[in-house]
Formats: sequence, structure tokens, C-alpha cells
Amino acid sequence: MSGITTFVFRKLPKSFNRAIRPRGACEINVEKAEMQHENFRRIVTSRMKRDNYVVLSPAESFPDSVFIEDSCVSLCDGIAVATTPSAPTRQGESGLMRPFLESLAMTGQLDCVYNMHEKCDGGDVLCIGKHVFVGASQRTNRAAHARWRQICHRHDLSCTSIPIENSLHLKSVVTWLNEDIGLIAEKSVDGYRAAEMITSALPRHLQSVHFVDFGANMLRINKTVIHQPGLFLRNLYRRHPQLEFVECDMSELNKAGGALTCGVVALRTTEKED
Repeated sequence: MSGITTFVFRKLPKSFNRAIRPRGACEINVEKAEMQHENFRRIVTSRMKRDNYVVLSPAESFPDSVFIEDSCVSLCDGIAVATTPSAPTRQGESGLMRPFLESLAMTGQLDCVYNMHEKCDGGDVLCIGKHVFVGASQRTNRAAHARWRQICHRHDLSCTSIPIENSLHLKSVVTWLNEDIGLIAEKSVDGYRAAEMITSALPRHLQSVHFVDFGANMLRINKTVIHQPGLFLRNLYRRHPQLEFVECDMSELNKAGGALTCGVVALRTTEKED
């Protein structure tokens, strides 16, 4: 028995052309970005076993708010953390997420909601079973790492901080794709270090790693692995013929630093499923 997963999206705002972009990034085509995010949402929801998803209204005052992962972390069944993104223009996004999570707690779908006021992007938090890994990046400060250790201790979870020096978030360079595949890691200094630290903390049967040149941020939905186009994944295809690998173009959202997992939060609620 495990908790039901509810996928939460937020629609892309018309103000997305004002989203934070790396220096030198091209102008964003908002209409194209909206179509790409809607296609991503269709792919995710069509692979669900049941229709457990919520699409929140766009937040025009917060251009980056479509990257909903940064304002919420599903820690374990029934436990969610509303985080405060570090960028000044994004810090109000936590105020959008908290009432939604608290409404789920009021209806019994969540047991506990933590409000983390320390600066932390949810893209820096990777949960694997009883283990929580937090990226020590420019987007998540030391106070947030201390807060994560405190929360994890309350729920008998381990918490490991991982240095991220040249990438946006921890989940920019590593993604967990369930026990049958294991960890996907980028071939970079940050990726190799994160993979080594994560696998050394996991039980032996969970220590499998597959390295990719780029695009380590992928999303697993039941028997489907969603990834961005252009990846050389022949070994994964051959090893896992029972899985479907689906390309999803997020190139316009990439201009604002977004990747696949950024656009959705998989909330594990208290409701049980056989």
C-alpha cells in the first residue's frame, strides 16, 4: 500500500516573458511556451492510472510561477513542505502554494504541511525513499539546509547536503527514476559528485547510475519516462523494453532555466491505493 500521487500544475502566465533568464538567453515566445507546457501536461496526465491532478490558475504577478516545483516539496506520504524560492521576484510564490496545501490538510489529504521561510528552491530537493538530498546551490541557503535536517529528523529521514557549483539546481544534474532504473546523472563535475554522494548514502540495491551528456532532468510516470529531445538513451531503451520513453520539447521554458520536473509537483497524499 502506498499513498495516492496527485500531480499539481500551475498554468503558464502571460507575463512569462519577464521570467528570470540566464545572461545571453534569447527572448521567450510566450505563446510557444504555453503550448509546450500544455503538451507536457497532456503527456503526464495521459500516463496516469487515475485522474489525480490539479491545474492551478496562472499567477500573472509571478512570471516564473509555472515552475511550481520550486515552491513545494512532497517529502513523503502525507507530508508536504511549502518552500520560499530565493529570487526576490519569486519569494511571493510561497504565499500562493501554502493556502492550497493547507486546504489539502483540512480535507485530510495531507497529514502535515511545513512552511519553510528560509530561502530554498524545491528543485534543489531530491527525495528517494527514506533519504533526502538537498543541493547547496546559489538558490538554497545554509539556513534552509538546517531546516531540512530538522524536518527530516522529525520523520526519521536522512538528510544529505550536496554541493552544486556550476548548475542551477541539484535536480538539474540528477533525477531518480525508481528502483528499476535508478539514478540519472549528468556528465559534469556537479553530476559526478552528486551521483557519488547519493549512491553512497543509498542501500546497495538502489545504487545504479546511468550517466547522460545533458538532460538529466527527467520525469517518471508509472511505465513512462519523459525526457527532452536529442538524448542518446539507447542503453536505457535496451535495458528496459517494458518502459515507454517519450520526448517532450520544453525549449521555450528552458530559456528561463526550466526543465521537465520544474513544471509539476507530485504530491503523495494520505489516501491509500493497493
